[in-house]
Amino acid sequence: MEHKVVAHFLTKDIKKGTAYDFSSESPMMHLLVTDDAGKKLLDRINIDLVKAIFFVRTLEGNQLYKEKNEFEPGKTVYGKKLAVEFHDGEKIVGYSVNNPSQKRRFVMIPADPNGNNLKILINTDTIKDLVYL
Repeated sequence: MEHKVVAHFLTKDIKKGTAYDFSSESPMMHLLVTDDAGKKLLDRINIDLVKAIFFVRTLEGNQLYKEKNEFEPGKTVYGKKLAVEFHDGEKIVGYSVNNPSQKRRFVMIPADPNGNNLKILINTDTIKDLVYL
C-alpha cells in the first residue's frame, strides 16, 4: 500500500514523498521522492532519525488552512486523547490506541479531521511533554 508522507527529521530537514514499505516496527523505510528536476528517486529513511512521519492527504498541504489543536465537541474518539509537545516546540493534539510510554514509536490521529494530516508516527525520543486529556 502506498502512503503520501512528510518526514520531519531531527536535523529539521523535511522530505516529502510516497512510502510503499512502511511499518511502525521497522527501523527503515523507503521514500519515493521527486527532485527539483522532476526525477523520481528512491530514498532510504532511518526512522530513528525522524521526529515524526506525517501521513497526509496531499504533499502540498493547504497553506491557508490552520490546523485545529482541539477536538470537535461531542466527537467520539477511539483511543486516549493526548497532547504532545516536541523538543522543538511544536504541539499536536490527537488520540492514540497505543500506549506511548511503552513504545519507541506510536501512531497518533490528529484531533482535526479536516486537516491535511491523516495520522502521525511519532518517535517518543523527540517528545518534550505528553499530557493525557
